[in-house]
Amino acid sequence: MPSPAEWDQLAVCLCQACRTHGPDGLRARGTHGFANRATHNLWTLLEEGRWIEQRLAAGTYAADYRDHLDNTIYRPLIDDIVARLTTTPTDPT
Repeated sequence: MPSPAEWDQLAVCLCQACRTHGPDGLRARGTHGFANRATHNLWTLLEEGRWIEQRLAAGTYAADYRDHLDNTIYRPLIDDIVARLTTTPTDPT
């Protein structure tokens, strides 16, 4: 369940479900609520993908992702991946 601060963010979300039905549409039960949550989640994933693609194309992902991922359980994993991708491999010979 979202925190009060997250509900505030959802109130200004730009996805079609949130613009049309607001947070109440996400809280709704049954098919209506499920469809709104699915629409919101898909839109969020697509927006995240666009954000990542833009930063990768610009070469700024390593510098930008920390501020973007301020509260996620995946942060240590992404830190490790970025570190592995940004370190220069040593010559094994």
